[in-house]
Amino acid sequence: MTKEPEKPPVKPEPRKPEKPEPKPEPKKPEPKKPEPRPEPRKPEAKPEPKTDPKAEARAEKAKAEADAKRARDLEDKRMRELMARDSENISHSKQLQEELARVAGAKASAARNKAMDAYVEKIRAKVKGNIVLPPGVSGDPFAIFYVDQLPDGSVIEVRLKRSTGNAQLDGAIERAIQKSSPLPKPEKSELFNRTLELKFYPLRD
Repeated sequence: MTKEPEKPPVKPEPRKPEKPEPKPEPKKPEPKKPEPRPEPRKPEAKPEPKTDPKAEARAEKAKAEADAKRARDLEDKRMRELMARDSENISHSKQLQEELARVAGAKASAARNKAMDAYVEKIRAKVKGNIVLPPGVSGDPFAIFYVDQLPDGSVIEVRLKRSTGNAQLDGAIERAIQKSSPLPKPEKSELFNRTLELKFYPLRD
């Protein structure tokens, strides 16, 4: 057998340095898509309540009556206020009238008393001029007489109410009253009194 010629040993080819594989770039996070908002649920249309004409009429009637009552109450309140105000004014006016009447009455009474005093003083003066004093009278005696007269001043009766304590002096005063008839008349006829109460101080000036 023939030997096959030996093949020269094959030299292994030098290994080329492997290029480093490029690092993969980090993936950018994708922006989140906004989740769609749920659409609001539409309210279900409620069926309109059926109107009752009678109920509406009753409600309107009740409202009208309530309005009328409120108006009447307001009017009554206003009338009460007016009446109270009028009553207060009337009361004030009445008090004022009473006060004026009282003042007028007091003035009239004072004027009448003054005129009466003047009338009685004229009578006393006339009577005193006719008194004839008895002897031995002293001090400051006084006597009170009731004298009844007619409208013309004529003396009807003389009555002793309080004695001077001296009978002769009492008699002298009584005779002077009788002698002074007719007595002086008052300036106004309404001052005339049928019976006069006269006080005499015969020893005073």
